[in-house]
Amino acid sequence: MTYHMGRVIGTNHLCMFFCLFC
Repeated sequence: MTYHMGRVIGTNHLCMFFCLFC
């Protein structure tokens, strides 16, 4: 779910990192 949310927000390294952190 977190991964999908991150993708929706934007395919940014920061977003990916945040998703991974979550």
